[in-house]
Amino acid sequence: MATNTSICGICSLRQITQTSYHWCPQCEEALCNECRDHHKLLKVTRSHELIPISDYKSIPSFITDLQQSCTYHDEQYQQYCVDHALAICFKCITDHRTCHVTTLEKVINNVKTSEQFLDLESRLGDLLQNIDQIKKNRNSNVTKIEETKTRLVKEIRQKRAEINKRLDNLEKQIIKDLDEKADQNCKSIQKVLSAVKEKEIIISKCQANFQKMKQYASDLQTFLVMNEIEVKVYENEQYLQSLKEANSLVQLDLAWKVDSVLEHISNSLKNFGSIEMRTQTSSLEFIRSKNKQAQLQVVSMKKTIDDVKLILQMKITTDGKIVRGCCMSKEGDLLFTDHCEKKSRTVFESDNKHDKLKYKIKGFDVTMVDEKTVAITSGESRMKDGIDIIDIKNQRKIKFIELPGRTYGITRDHDSLYVCVEGRVILTTAWTSTLPPTPPLWDEPCFLHNVIESTFDRTVNYTLQNGEQEYCDNMYGIHTEGWYKFSGNEDVLTKPPKPRQCGSATPIWFDGQYPTRYAEVLTVTACMVGNDTDCEHNWNVSVMHCGEYNVAYYGSPQYHANTGCGRYCMEYTNDPCSNYSVIDYDFTRHQDYYDDTYMHNCDYQWPKGWYYFEGGFNLSTTPAKSGQCGSYNPIWINETIDQTVDTDMVYLRACESYSYQCGYTWSIPMMKCGSRNIMYLRQKGMCGRYCLESRNSSDVTPTPSYVWDEPCHWHNVITSQFERSVNYTLQSGEYGECYDMEIYMEGWYKFSGNERIPTYPPKSGQCGSSSPIWLD
Repeated sequence: MATNTSICGICSLRQITQTSYHWCPQCEEALCNECRDHHKLLKVTRSHELIPISDYKSIPSFITDLQQSCTYHDEQYQQYCVDHALAICFKCITDHRTCHVTTLEKVINNVKTSEQFLDLESRLGDLLQNIDQIKKNRNSNVTKIEETKTRLVKEIRQKRAEINKRLDNLEKQIIKDLDEKADQNCKSIQKVLSAVKEKEIIISKCQANFQKMKQYASDLQTFLVMNEIEVKVYENEQYLQSLKEANSLVQLDLAWKVDSVLEHISNSLKNFGSIEMRTQTSSLEFIRSKNKQAQLQVVSMKKTIDDVKLILQMKITTDGKIVRGCCMSKEGDLLFTDHCEKKSRTVFESDNKHDKLKYKIKGFDVTMVDEKTVAITSGESRMKDGIDIIDIKNQRKIKFIELPGRTYGITRDHDSLYVCVEGRVILTTAWTSTLPPTPPLWDEPCFLHNVIESTFDRTVNYTLQNGEQEYCDNMYGIHTEGWYKFSGNEDVLTKPPKPRQCGSATPIWFDGQYPTRYAEVLTVTACMVGNDTDCEHNWNVSVMHCGEYNVAYYGSPQYHANTGCGRYCMEYTNDPCSNYSVIDYDFTRHQDYYDDTYMHNCDYQWPKGWYYFEGGFNLSTTPAKSGQCGSYNPIWINETIDQTVDTDMVYLRACESYSYQCGYTWSIPMMKCGSRNIMYLRQKGMCGRYCLESRNSSDVTPTPSYVWDEPCHWHNVITSQFERSVNYTLQSGEYGECYDMEIYMEGWYKFSGNERIPTYPPKSGQCGSSSPIWLD
């Protein structure tokens, strides 16, 4: 691919600078007008379809940056390995001799009209339509709740007018209950809307990129990027379906249940009724046009073994006492094992009528190896423990594979046998004639190992700050001797880190090479970094290659304790700008929010990771007091510790407050990702909560004012009526309202239709009152 698409690639090779106007996707070359004409005339390139250079530049970078040539041999991709789903060049074929290889042209032919491509395009559109449905549905529900709330308030007050002043306090209680539950419903809906809007932005961008790819990307580029887009589409489809399955889209409603005593007022009346929150099953159906239906549910959850329903087809009578194993040949013949202690254990084969006994041999379980060979486990045999390989056509034993323990269940997958040996599963290929015998348990560490959590503070990109607690692997990671791997499949670093990197004053790295063949074991040297040396202490570590990851055998933790507080240093593989979570906006996180009645909000449930606060708010840099930010122990930023060289990362010092004091401190790495600041957050100390900067900078002191914009969320509603407007005039003899019946208590109010009180004087009789009120 040309490094500068603004000039003609062919002319630049001739030391001539010409502006490019065309792009050849097949040659990956920018062309000027003159070279374009030659390009169309050459026999090998006349079939190439050129596009304007401006169209090529509009293709997203993640498509244009795709490698279209072999990284190992620097040759164009010409072949495709079906087994590995990998584009390869002709020289790579030697590494794929046993694979199913076809031409790349066949694979990518008509890719933009393939069912998978069209399905992706359709699903992107469906996702946006489904998100739009959810937004409309949720907004409609909010409107209905407001209307129901208004109607119920009117009913409550009509009922209240029928009783005496003794019920005033009860009326206030029921109105308050109504407001709280209506707000609770609305907050629940707004939370769903906020999350859905975030998804809408992502899908819209993805759809825009998809359209550009459809118009301008080459077939190879399209093919290589389709799987990545499909993963994103599937994840978002699953997310929308999870909203419905988690009852996040149920219809919320309000109802007023009138107290039976209220109809017959007496001194025994105890309450004014109650407000109930009602839910109805959502009728919302997600669109999926692939199946040519108007509406279709998103991909359903995968079924588990608990969903399997057995149906009895037939019963087969055998002369066995304890039948343990059974399998079927390709011809439909059934093979059984009879694991009876009192007689010779038998394996017999029957035809489709199940009536012909063929031969006998001791065994517990049986599985087909190929058309004429079976494998039989020995079970609780008093002889050797292992597997008999039997030729069922000639009724003879081919070989015996000895295993370290009694063998029970067995099954086959491709060229491997999986055997249950006294509570553990062993994989062996020793039965094949083309492979040499391999020792039992040859790759057991790939399946039986401990897992160390992959965290950013274990990588070389993280530096332990002064005064910060150091975490040792013998206390926080490696508790017992054995095989280990990182949860994200990263490897231990193979070059020396600096002291204090990886969250340790003495980080540990490997001096040596990792194995490359499956189940291959190599020995490397583990080195602990010292103050003046890259390897102050060292010891040997065994490493096994397991395909997509490596496992290492770490010795006793006491050994590390004797040599220092070491920590294995992890390679840095994930880009935080592509792997961070968004924290939903919550106005109670701002420092100018104060509430001393409920302060039990904690962020301790968050896993370690990179986060971004919705709305782009930063953490507060002003000392916070208990009660602010809705927490006993608000967390704020005391200072900027360090600016990391050659990166966009800075270290902030976090403080967990105890009465305006910095009671507990640790560092927070912060990185700039475009216009967003993302932070690596970890919960330290006690039940703390991260505190956002104040929205009202003039007031960060603890006052009972609660929150800067609370009246916008908590207020009473006056019904908007025509007789309340200046267009309505009270007629002669008509009764006028001498006081506002709907304003029954002091507080914040608004009209249901969002109208304003006039700022000019109305006339007497207007607005349905002889003395209307206006605002000057």
